[in-house]
Amino acid sequence: AKHARASSVEVRLVREAKRVGLVVADDGRGFEPETPVSGAHLGLWSMRRRVEQLGGELTVSSSPGEGTRLAVSIPLKD
Repeated sequence: AKHARASSVEVRLVREAKRVGLVVADDGRGFEPETPVSGAHLGLWSMRRRVEQLGGELTVSSSPGEGTRLAVSIPLKD
């Protein structure tokens, strides 16, 4: 929220049958998710790689002035 200049942040953690999900959404300034990776987006790039190493997915929804939503879904081991 610090860099996003958000006034509110929602964090939700859910467990499904074979997956765990995490959603973080804010009402901050947002950004263009399609912008090439630079210093400003290295954190997201690093998060995506870590989630993929666990067999999961990270999706980012954002646009300037509209806030940001990150959703992580990771499979649980049997």
